[in-house]
Amino acid sequence: MYFILPDAHDGLSALFDKISTQPGLLNHHVRFRKVSVDKFLIPKFKIIFEFEASNILNGLGLTLQMSFIEVNEEGNEAVVVMVTLIMPMSLFIEKEIDFVADHPFIYVPYKR
Repeated sequence: MYFILPDAHDGLSALFDKISTQPGLLNHHVRFRKVSVDKFLIPKFKIIFEFEASNILNGLGLTLQMSFIEVNEEGNEAVVVMVTLIMPMSLFIEKEIDFVADHPFIYVPYKR
């Protein structure tokens, strides 16, 4: 799973605009590397998604799809943290970072 936190507290709209107008932005421009994380703080949340299947799927006996994701205190041990940094191609000093989601962020479920 990815957590994408804009620098600006009101930067979510601009981030959505950038992602939606530049297909492949995250896959093409993001450098993946392991980073030491000192604090990783996100709020508790639960996302529920459901939809009713089409007539074709109804014929197969599938009528309703529902899934949910819940992140809470008990789920912290199951969370694998991968921090993704968007950085210019320049020399940088490796340092421990804090990831504190104290303003709107994007959560993206991802399966490798």
